[in-house]
Amino acid sequence: MRASRRTFLRYSSTAAAGLAIATMSQSSLFAATRVRVPLLPPLLSVGYAVTLPATSGRLISASSILTPDPSFLSRDVRICIHGGARADQYLKTPGGMAIDPVGTTGDSVFFWTGKRYGTTVRGKLVLPVSSTSGLSFSVKNLTAKTESILTLGLLSNSDPKLQGGVYVIALRESESDVAPNWNNLELVRQGNLYVIPNAPVSYAILSIDYAR
Repeated sequence: MRASRRTFLRYSSTAAAGLAIATMSQSSLFAATRVRVPLLPPLLSVGYAVTLPATSGRLISASSILTPDPSFLSRDVRICIHGGARADQYLKTPGGMAIDPVGTTGDSVFFWTGKRYGTTVRGKLVLPVSSTSGLSFSVKNLTAKTESILTLGLLSNSDPKLQGGVYVIALRESESDVAPNWNNLELVRQGNLYVIPNAPVSYAILSIDYAR
């Protein structure tokens, strides 16, 4: 009888331990399935044009810029916003996007936002440029509260590189957004602003030139 009781207790303990392990494993599995996948960074891609067109002009990828312009180190940089819009599918949704230059102190400066009821712009801004860090922008998804840092660099391995011209920043508002093929898009003048017809994603258009 005693041997049977010991055997029963041993089997009962083993079964209880097995049940506990199984329960913990299932709980861990359910917990894992509830973990939210981190949202992707808001910066999708950067397009480029040598100058603002009189009527319209083709864009290329900013990664195609072969060399940076070190003259910005002594002449500073003037940044001007020339347009921007949310993609059609996001026009009526809350939240939005923001692009703000980052100064040499590391602080960002309010520059452009695209929200539900339109865009807000600062217009123009002059900043110094660092030989090591180039010119940086904080790119934010205001809905997801995520941020990317875009750096236009002066080093030979920078991507993209800092040059005078027009940069178009493509913005991700949801995980379904993908980087556009810049060669298929045009920069078109509409009065005092510029637009990109049929742009599949949200974007902002800014020019970069010498400040002095």
